[in-house]
Amino acid sequence: MGMPAELEQSTARPAQPVRRRLLRNAALVALALCVIVGAAGSVVLASQAHPAVPARILNPDPDGLAQQGNVPSYPTIAPVQATPAVCPCGTPAQAKVPLPSGGVPNIGGQVVLVSLSQQWLWAFSNRQLVFATPVTTGRPELPTPTGIFDIYQKVQNTMFYSPWPPGSPFYYSPEHVNYAMLFLTGGFYLHDAPWRSDFGPGSNVPHTGPGGQAETGSHGCVEMPTSAGAWLYAWAPYGTTVDIVA
Repeated sequence: MGMPAELEQSTARPAQPVRRRLLRNAALVALALCVIVGAAGSVVLASQAHPAVPARILNPDPDGLAQQGNVPSYPTIAPVQATPAVCPCGTPAQAKVPLPSGGVPNIGGQVVLVSLSQQWLWAFSNRQLVFATPVTTGRPELPTPTGIFDIYQKVQNTMFYSPWPPGSPFYYSPEHVNYAMLFLTGGFYLHDAPWRSDFGPGSNVPHTGPGGQAETGSHGCVEMPTSAGAWLYAWAPYGTTVDIVA
C-alpha cells in the first residue's frame, strides 16, 4: 500500500538537516586534520632547518673510507676587532693570534673554526673568541674537507692505525693520540699530534721541521699540539659545531 504524498514529504524532510549536519561535521574533521598535519610538518621542517651537512670527502684518515656528500656554504660576517688572544700551546710562545680572514661564523653557541689557508683554529663561545691555536691540516694529496660539521665522538688515549697498507706513500705506523674528536665519518678528527714538531702556516705542505726532519700535512685530520688538544677536548661537548673553511 502506498504512503500518502503529504506523509511521505513530511517524513523525508528531516533527513536533509541531518545530512547537512553530517557533511558539516565531516568538513570540520577534515579541516582539523589538515591543521594537525600542517603543524607536524612545520615541526619536522624546523628540526631540519640547520642540520650538520657532511662535506665532500676526498680521502680517509685515519681509520676507513669516507662517504660522498655535498659541500655547504657557511654564513660569515665582517671580522671582529677583538684583542687577539694568546695561544697557550707554546708554539711559538706568546704567539699573536690572527683574525680569521673570512670573519667569525654567524653561529651561536660553541663553535670551532678552522682555516685551511691560515692553518689556524679558533674557538668561539657565542661569537666571542676564547681560544686559538695553530694547526696542521691535510696535505695536498689528502686535503681536509670543508663544510659545517658536529663533534659526535670523543676518545682519549687511543691508537690510530693506517688504512693504507705498508708500501703505500700514505702508510703510517700506529700512532698514539691523547685527545681525539670525530667530526666526520671516515676518520676525520680534531686531535693532538705528539709526533709533530711544527704547526701553523706552511705545515700542511712538504717542509723541513725545526729539527731538520722532513714533514708534511696530515691525512685529512686537523692536528694540533697536545696542550691545545687537551684544552679543546675539555671545552667542546658533543654537538659542538665545527666550521672548516678554505
